[in-house]
Amino acid sequence: MKLSTSCWVVVPLRFISEAFKAEVDWKPERNTVIIRSAGQVKML
Repeated sequence: MKLSTSCWVVVPLRFISEAFKAEVDWKPERNTVIIRSAGQVKML
């Protein structure tokens, strides 16, 4: 079986993050998601 390298996987990021007690913010002016958890901040 050959796997394509151009595939996309879409996950419910807010749902998964909040399930792990993270805060999720959406900044539409920058098209950015901010996830805060245990003192760490990730911007996607």
